[in-house]
Amino acid sequence: MKSVKSLVVVAVAVAFTAPMAANAIVIDGIGFKSGENVFSPELVATSITQEKDIVSGYGRINTINSMFPILDGEELTFEFGGFAVVNIAADGAFSTTGGWVNFFADSTPDYNREMASTADGSDIDSNLWLSLVANEQVDMSSLEGFVASSLNQGSVVGQFDVNLLNPGSTGGIFDTDLELHFSDFTVELTTNVLSTNIMDDRSGVNTMYTRSGGGQLKTNAIPEPSTLALMLIGLGMIGFTSSLRRKSKSTNK
Repeated sequence: MKSVKSLVVVAVAVAFTAPMAANAIVIDGIGFKSGENVFSPELVATSITQEKDIVSGYGRINTINSMFPILDGEELTFEFGGFAVVNIAADGAFSTTGGWVNFFADSTPDYNREMASTADGSDIDSNLWLSLVANEQVDMSSLEGFVASSLNQGSVVGQFDVNLLNPGSTGGIFDTDLELHFSDFTVELTTNVLSTNIMDDRSGVNTMYTRSGGGQLKTNAIPEPSTLALMLIGLGMIGFTSSLRRKSKSTNK
């Protein structure tokens, strides 16, 4: 009888979370849905002024879908770098090669746009949530964009793949090849010149960030077999609870 009661307690707990479990996935406290997802970031970055510049920066994901925001008490920050400028035209059009983006889940939100150290995963309670590398399958460029110096504005587009060498805790879910050029993420950003430059606060890092930006990262999520199994177990427990209730009512009549 005790085992049955234990199962009922578990099933009730699952029932309370059923609306979310049926349509969402939560990993390291960060919620997103099965299917298409849109990440909304804010970031700061270095300038693009000439060929051979290496673009880097950091930021935070503010929301993941309007209906599935990042859960309370959690934070998803990111750091990026390694984007080498290979072409920059007189009109401001540019392209890069290479590049990476690492996302970190942090259970103690403390992001500060003025401090790169709050976004790079160095906090003791943060861990690698996802790692991406640039997709260069078509024309060997990782990002393409435009910097209109006269208007202080810019735009950037590109595709990314999950870093299979070190994917992070969600890499297997986002490795879908469903975006353009069989990539996993599509990035579309706009940038502006910062009113005040930001100096990297980390020891030994002599980097100045001069631009801010935002936009979206589009991707698809396909739950791994183990995640699907947990979701099915939860639904099964809900069915089991309903069955017990029906039997209980029949016995009491």
